[in-house]
This record gives sequence, C-alpha cells and structure tokens, in this order.
Amino acid sequence: MAAVGDRVRVYEGEDGQLYAVLCAKPTIGARVIVTEGEDGQLYATLCGSGAIGDRVQVIEGDLGIPLAMVPSGGVASSLPYTLPVYPSRSVKYTGERVLLGPFSFTWDGSGSVFISGSSSSAVDITCDDGFDVESDYGLLEFRIIYPEHHIRNGADITSICRPGSNAITITVVDVYGSGISFGAYPGMPAGAYIVRV
Repeated sequence: MAAVGDRVRVYEGEDGQLYAVLCAKPTIGARVIVTEGEDGQLYATLCGSGAIGDRVQVIEGDLGIPLAMVPSGGVASSLPYTLPVYPSRSVKYTGERVLLGPFSFTWDGSGSVFISGSSSSAVDITCDDGFDVESDYGLLEFRIIYPEHHIRNGADITSICRPGSNAITITVVDVYGSGISFGAYPGMPAGAYIVRV
C-alpha cells in the first residue's frame, strides 16, 4: 500500500499516458539489481541508469535522497578502471564515513597503480576530506591538506595491489565537519579512475 512520501518512478505507457510505479525504499549501502519490466522499462535504477543485470550501490545524495551509483562492473576489469563519483553533500556529523565498492580490476604487475582524476596519468584526485583504500593486502589513508580539496598527484595504491585480480573498497572520510565527496567538488573537474602509470 502506498503512503505519502513514497518514491515512484514515472514512465510513459504504450497508450501515451504517464504511469507511476511504486519503488521500494532502499537503505543506504543496499545493493539492488537492475531488471527489465514486462513493459520494457528498467526498474531498481532509482536515479541512475544502467544495463539489465548491473549491480548498483545505493548512496545518500544531497538532501538525504537515496541515489544509485553504477560501478564499472562486478567482474574484474583491466586498467584504467572508471570509479563512480560520490557527489558533494553536507555531512550529518563530523567524522562521517561512506563505504564505496568493492571494485575489482586486473593489473599486469608493471608500473604503479594510482587512484587519479585522469584515466591516463596520475593527477590530482578531488575529494572532501579524504578517503581510505583497503584490499586483502592492506589499508592506505589519504587526506587533503586544508583548504585544498584534492590529493596531489593522485593516490598511490601499488603497495596494496598484486599482479592479477585485485579488489578494493574506498571509504570516503569527513575530517573537518562540513562536506563529503569523492571524485567531485563544486567548481573542480570531476572524475575518478584506477590507473597504471
């Protein structure tokens, strides 16, 4: 039964009329699968888009509205690997943390592995106020130097990677109690990638 405040997805039917489909209320961090309805529409994408069968991670967007991020894929991808951007929003409390991932990729063992704002080189990665990267081989912490909102020259994660398949999680971390973001900050270029350099 629908209630005031429920979220719906509006789509156009074959007869040209607009219809609303009631969406389940997700919890932050929940994982859902994109499926195709009998009408050919994609469901469970919330505010995002994706292909049928894609896994998406529900995150909290600005104003507390759940959004769906579509990672590059659930299977190991070669580098460069496009990471989802966590859009800038105000924190609920100082020290808030947001878990992203896991993200799976393959590395041939040559060069170094970075999280970067570019898909082709190690450049500044935008964030507010920092992030932790964890794999089976260790944990690395990266923090901005206030008032900057980026990690200079990217984040070197080579020490927690091994040749072959790797899986990492990224925890976005607030330090200063104002905002939180990863790969994006107002007025700065957006983008986040795992690259080999």
